[in-house]
Amino acid sequence: MNPNLLPNPYNFWYVKYNTNASLTKSIKTNVVVVGGGMAGLSAAQAFHNKGFSVVLVEKNYCGAGASGKSSGFITPDAELSLTDLSVIYGNMAAKNLWKFSTAGVQLIKNNIEDFNIDCDYQVQDTLILANTKSTFKSKIKEEYDHRKSLGYDARLYSEDDVKNIVNSSKYKGGISYPETFGIQPYEYCQAMKRILSEKGVLIFEDSPVTKVSSKGIETEFGSVSADYIILCMDRFLPNLSALKKEVYHAQNLLLLSKVLSPEQVKAIFPDKKYMVWDTDLIYQYYRLSGDNRIMLGGSNFLSVYRTHANYNNTIMFNKLDKYFKYMFPQVNVEYEYMWPGMIGVSKDIMPIGGRDKDFPNIYYAGAATGLPWSAALGMYCADNLINNRDDLDSYFSPYRKFFINRLAQTFLGTKLSFAISNFMREKRLY
Repeated sequence: MNPNLLPNPYNFWYVKYNTNASLTKSIKTNVVVVGGGMAGLSAAQAFHNKGFSVVLVEKNYCGAGASGKSSGFITPDAELSLTDLSVIYGNMAAKNLWKFSTAGVQLIKNNIEDFNIDCDYQVQDTLILANTKSTFKSKIKEEYDHRKSLGYDARLYSEDDVKNIVNSSKYKGGISYPETFGIQPYEYCQAMKRILSEKGVLIFEDSPVTKVSSKGIETEFGSVSADYIILCMDRFLPNLSALKKEVYHAQNLLLLSKVLSPEQVKAIFPDKKYMVWDTDLIYQYYRLSGDNRIMLGGSNFLSVYRTHANYNNTIMFNKLDKYFKYMFPQVNVEYEYMWPGMIGVSKDIMPIGGRDKDFPNIYYAGAATGLPWSAALGMYCADNLINNRDDLDSYFSPYRKFFINRLAQTFLGTKLSFAISNFMREKRLY
């Protein structure tokens, strides 16, 4: 494809934004939060609700990073399904971790309803579709059985059933469950910035942090002294912390189409709209926005662990475009925008959340793959530091054991270490 014909290489939602003032003075507060994405805003809200004075410092603008660039799937599922959690950690732990993620879903929903946030809130069931008969048995049926055994709602679809809910003959079965929804995450982050500011949280943007200590943080032109320092920096945690071998990043590309006609929508979803992803190891996912634009995302082995965000990616555009045409040959979709999103990941795909080993008033929060996990992690850090909650510390600790340890990573390199570890965890090999 001619690169000049690629969709616009920037985030459609970032066309307009208002930036708060930069930090240009010294401030003293109870809590300083670094990072204005889902985790940082949720942490600021949680500490504020506990009666603490809070300052939030963001290097660009709230929602500028992975949170605002995502497709806005609000579902407990992330890179690890309920089945994955059960197989790896056992049923009891899986239920506790699922409850944790579901709390993030509920926080986002409550904020939208309580504060009347306009962020393209779209109630859509989660739908996971099998690309092959073998993955229907190994992933879809297994997930259904786990959900039912643990008391969660789910509906199983045969290959023939699927044709009635998505107008494609290529999928070999699926599973759906309710109480999930889609949002425009950037607008959500911007709204929460405004709401928290009105409640008394001081939020400074365009203020990259240059130094972190147990006494607070410094920027080029100001500083914040605080009792608690919360680093909600996702993939940027290694820039200012000791977690250089515990956090890396993975890249997805997201396409956004032109507005579809009602006929085109019906040709994809004949009855109701869903949030969909498939069973490929590096999976494809899609959903419809409120104005009926299709959002289609995914990656490949060459793109997923890139050092820097990859714009104008012809290979990925062709892959995603070809995928959707194969699944829905009856629909001619034209894409207007394509942008990369890089999320923080750990080697075992679980969040990084815990206190610094030397300075327990510093808390690291990141690598939470999925907006609900990020929101829940923001709440968890406040409960951990103020209410001594520690039931999930062993799963989230920055210092937990990984399949590839720090010494082995020195020889393998960061990119290969994360690629191998993530692949083996996805395959449940450790």
